[in-house]
Amino acid sequence: MPTAVIGSLSLGIFALILIDRKNYKKSLFFCALAVILGLISSSWFWVKMISELGWIQAGEKVGSAHYDYRNNFIFSPFSLTNLNVWYTSFIAALTVAIFLPSIIIWRQIFSGKNFESVLGKYFTNGENKVKRRLRAAFILAILSLFMTTDLSRPIWAIVPKLKDIQFPYRWLMITSLMICPITALCVPVWREIIRQKKFRAVYLPLFLTFFIALFFTVQDLVFNSGFITRESFLQKIEDARGARSFNDWLPRAAKEIKDLQPLNGQIDAGARRVTVTDWQSHRRIFSVAAGSETQIRLQSYFYPLWRAFIIQNGQKIQTETAQAEDGTLLVRIPNEQINVEVYFVEPPRTKISLLIAAFGWTMIFALLIIGFAKSKS
Repeated sequence: MPTAVIGSLSLGIFALILIDRKNYKKSLFFCALAVILGLISSSWFWVKMISELGWIQAGEKVGSAHYDYRNNFIFSPFSLTNLNVWYTSFIAALTVAIFLPSIIIWRQIFSGKNFESVLGKYFTNGENKVKRRLRAAFILAILSLFMTTDLSRPIWAIVPKLKDIQFPYRWLMITSLMICPITALCVPVWREIIRQKKFRAVYLPLFLTFFIALFFTVQDLVFNSGFITRESFLQKIEDARGARSFNDWLPRAAKEIKDLQPLNGQIDAGARRVTVTDWQSHRRIFSVAAGSETQIRLQSYFYPLWRAFIIQNGQKIQTETAQAEDGTLLVRIPNEQINVEVYFVEPPRTKISLLIAAFGWTMIFALLIIGFAKSKS
């Protein structure tokens, strides 16, 4: 499922772990509310993805081993020759390494004892509540880490469409998110240990591993990033529109660019002359000279959301669109000289899901403000 939906379900699991036995009905309500708000706020993505999955090649089968979910489990002994396994295992190792210094407070989180005295000033009025939340975060981090390993392979095989639209290692996003508050909480503890000169040699491997992971992350994501101007970025976006795409994202019957039938220019209308007026990513306008009735072929892949209209006497008359053998878009035109407009039409469900998502985000921010106001009072 999409990363957004994974986050939604994780919120629900987080709330479920936090259920208060004395008021379980209220806790279950907030658990369900967390899932619902997460799904609503991400509906703009998963509604389109689920409804159109059957229109692309990934919805039928994954032809590339790179996108096979079985080659994207971390530390998998079954795909040792696949580079994905080595890459994802390295990312998982970095994630765990960042978390290692926080083991100093694990005992305080999961035992009945109080936090170290250095943490007392942070939780003077709600230590037990904070400890329950930290426990929930840790448990959810373990569950999300479990979903990245071969142990969760049966779940990936059973859940419909899960293996087609998500990588196991991307659950590390939830792992990273959940361990952040625990890692941050250990900072004042280590500061106090160093200040009191209680630092032991056994702690050195933890910090060495932590700093290696931190250095690599900063080096790879920050120092190695190339700065480009806004103009260059916008130009790259335009250039990418006609560039080679991932095969699994192509329409179901589409062939790769190298395997397409020869096409003269942007539109092939046979002997009829074509003049292109406007050619954008979602809209194309052109005129075709008089000739025999035919199907013209456009330099675009067929997709069910393309609509073609013939403009005559100021009126738009919809005409037939079809798919060529190589997956390109065909538009039927009459024999007279005409103007044609082809554009991509989003279905009503897309606009509805955007409105629903906006409502969901509004509710989330409203609840955050209400919660902040109550905590202050």
